[in-house]
Amino acid sequence: MLEARLVAKLQDDFRTRSWATFEEVPFLHRRIDLVAVEPSTDALTAVEAKVKNWRVAVHQAISCLLCCDHVYIALPEGKVRAVDIDHLRQLGIGLISIGGDVLTVLDPTTSTLKNPYHTETLRGMLHAMQARTDGGDG
Repeated sequence: MLEARLVAKLQDDFRTRSWATFEEVPFLHRRIDLVAVEPSTDALTAVEAKVKNWRVAVHQAISCLLCCDHVYIALPEGKVRAVDIDHLRQLGIGLISIGGDVLTVLDPTTSTLKNPYHTETLRGMLHAMQARTDGGDG
């Protein structure tokens, strides 16, 4: 399964719950695979998806703790059993398994590293992305 397919399945799952979603969101020196915004609380959730190497996903997800309320890594269901769940739990990062369904294996904790500057910078980026999607009507 390609990473793009993982992200598409994640987007579909968030959208069924009426969350706004944004792919490949620029943040610091990289891009976040998926950012979802919960409609009733405006909470930000980041997801880093990887086809194989969960450790790389964790490395990327750590930076997301600076700007988002909740952070997950997402892997194909066959790769989830290799993940060190205790390590994710210590970091506060959640785990999503993607196969026929999108399943939460581990819920994240609310980030204690979230920084107002980074969060507002990310929100500004999401607003600009939404405005481009809306044809400038945002």
